[in-house]
Amino acid sequence: EGVKSKSAMTLSVVRPGQGTLQGEEPGVEPEELPGSHAAKGHNDVGPARDYNALLDEFSLHQFIIRRGATLTTTPEFESFKRKHQTTWGSIQDIITGLERIMGRFNVPIAYVDGNKVALLSQLDYRQPTTDDLLDCLVNLDQVLELVNLPGRRYKGSD
Repeated sequence: EGVKSKSAMTLSVVRPGQGTLQGEEPGVEPEELPGSHAAKGHNDVGPARDYNALLDEFSLHQFIIRRGATLTTTPEFESFKRKHQTTWGSIQDIITGLERIMGRFNVPIAYVDGNKVALLSQLDYRQPTTDDLLDCLVNLDQVLELVNLPGRRYKGSD
């Protein structure tokens, strides 16, 4: 009772001195909640968007390079790749440069800001420097601690 359809929500309003919520007593009037599907016969909800579409639109597009290799199967990375598929070749060049640096200095994990990578990939007039590449890292301070350690470059993987 009180529900007009599966998606409708009703609210019983009791006015002071006019009864209680038990049964169909006088003073109890069902009202549609604002924004409910059955309110005024309108369907205010647009088509449902899938998870990937939402991720592509709202993701920070941060991805991980672990021991010199990008984790390409994470939802964040896959979303990043979908969003930038038209310029993927130049973006892949930037990622390869970052992987090379992380591998050379045996950095166990680096968090990459994909939006900065996408911006850097748009530089047509020059090759990005090592500083340009490192500026794409979210955890730059942690990575620089490792890169600046004497002998770290020659340590090799464990």
